[in-house]
Amino acid sequence: MSLTTLINGEFKAFFKEVIPSKKEFKTFSGKSAFSKEYVQYAEYKLKNPYNSTIVGTAFDYLARWTIAKNINGIKEDSYSKLIAEHGLKYCERAANRNKKYNIIQKKYDDGIKNVERFVNESSNGTDIIKIAIFFAKLENIWRSRVPRFCIDIEKLLEVEKEVFDDLVVLLEVFQTKFINSGIITPESIVVYNPTFGDASYFCGGADADIYIDGTLYDFKCTKREGYVWKDVAQILGYYLLDCISKDSKDRENDLDKYEIRRIAFYKARFGEVEYYDVSRESYSQTIKEFEKIFWKYVRKREILKMI
Repeated sequence: MSLTTLINGEFKAFFKEVIPSKKEFKTFSGKSAFSKEYVQYAEYKLKNPYNSTIVGTAFDYLARWTIAKNINGIKEDSYSKLIAEHGLKYCERAANRNKKYNIIQKKYDDGIKNVERFVNESSNGTDIIKIAIFFAKLENIWRSRVPRFCIDIEKLLEVEKEVFDDLVVLLEVFQTKFINSGIITPESIVVYNPTFGDASYFCGGADADIYIDGTLYDFKCTKREGYVWKDVAQILGYYLLDCISKDSKDRENDLDKYEIRRIAFYKARFGEVEYYDVSRESYSQTIKEFEKIFWKYVRKREILKMI
C-alpha cells in the first residue's frame, strides 16, 4: 500500500492533525505562500488530462538532469536506477522480446547515453526533452500497472507537441528561477529520488523527488498555486519515514548520512519555492506518534499476509 493511499485512509486523521498550515510556510521570493501573489510564467495549455501526468514526471527527470549538470558531485546518480527502467522491463514482458520491444530497448539505451552527454556539458536541450517524455511514459506504465495487453507501443514512442512545448517553457523557468537563483552550487549535496529503507518498502516503495543541501523538495507542475493538504501530508510523511528509518538504524535509507532540515515545494509554473523548517526537536512528539501508528500498521499487514 502506498503512502498516498495511507494518507487518504488509515493515516488521514493523524496527518490532518500534524501537518503545518498554509501560514507556516514561507517562500524564497518573500511572497505569501500558496497565494495569488504568484506570477504564472508557464501557462497551463494542456488539453489532454493524461498529458499533465506525463509533463509532471518528465519535468522531474529534466530537473534532476539539469541539477546534475550544475554540480561537481556524482552525476551518474541522476540517470541510474530510474523508475523508467522498471517500465522498460514491464514492456519487455508484455512484448515478449518482439521487434517492437527491441525498438523500445534501443530508444532507452540511446536516451541514457544522451543524458550522460547532457549532464557532462554537451547534448542539446531539444533531445533531452524528448527523452524525458519517453522515460515519463515508461515510468507511468510501471506506476499505474497498465495491463500489458493495453500498452500502446506507438503511443509510447510518440512525442506530443503540447507536452513538448509545455516542457520547453517549464525548463526555461526552472533554469531562471531555480538554477540561476543560487539554490544549486557546484558543491551542493544532492540525492535523487531518495527512499527510506524498510520504512519506504512498507509504503509501497515511497520515494521523494530530490534532496538538496538539507532540503527535501517535491516538484509540482500544477496550474493552481493554492495549498493542498494531501501534498503537504505526503512530503511531511517522507520526513517522518526518514526519522523512523534513522531511529531503526536502517542503513538502506538513502539519507542515512544526511539530515532533512526543511521540506519544500517547487511550483514549476510559477518559479516559486514554498518551504517549512523541520527538526527532530520540534517534531519529537509527532515522530513518536507516527512510529506507533506506522509499526502498528506494519504488524497488521504482516499478520494478514500470514492468514
